[in-house]
Amino acid sequence: MLEIRGLTKFFGGLEAVSNIDMTVEAGRITGLIGPNGAGKTTVFNLLTGVLKPTRGNVRFEGRDITGMKPHNVAKRGMVRTFQATNIYPDFTVLDNIILSCHLKPGVRVFETVLRTRSGRRKDREILERSHGILAEVGLDSLADVTARSLAHGHKRTLGIAAALAAEPKLLMLDEPLGGMNGEEVTETMKLITRLCGRIDS
Repeated sequence: MLEIRGLTKFFGGLEAVSNIDMTVEAGRITGLIGPNGAGKTTVFNLLTGVLKPTRGNVRFEGRDITGMKPHNVAKRGMVRTFQATNIYPDFTVLDNIILSCHLKPGVRVFETVLRTRSGRRKDREILERSHGILAEVGLDSLADVTARSLAHGHKRTLGIAAALAAEPKLLMLDEPLGGMNGEEVTETMKLITRLCGRIDS
């Protein structure tokens, strides 16, 4: 599904990522492991178009996406979460997912704003889909809670749920277990395992 060859990134004279070769197979959970500052997030940024590599090649589903803009990478189905929780803290849990669904290509803002027939239909579909995503990740009982009041583990799960709204083929999780206690780690690993089967299908 993903093939990386010779991926390298220099910032001035500093080689932050050095000649990485890596493949990710469909239906597999693959980890990128290293100490803080090793360049893991930089690799994610290179793969998703946030940064352009100094050299090397990235292919997703057989197509060269090296240096492609982030929204085009996401449109092709490679979606990521971030180390810092990517949620809207003053929105409810449900509204976070609804907003993420509206960011998906094919959803036109003017249809929602003008309340056209197609806009109302899409809004109903998005609401139903958002509730489905929250049920899938185990946050459905917290749908009306403001995101900032969530426990840390639930905030991380909400970030994963927001990424699912983009309907990924490949979901990249940056430090998904960071700052979690033992119980949260166990629950998140169960969720990741379930999602692996769901995304692959």
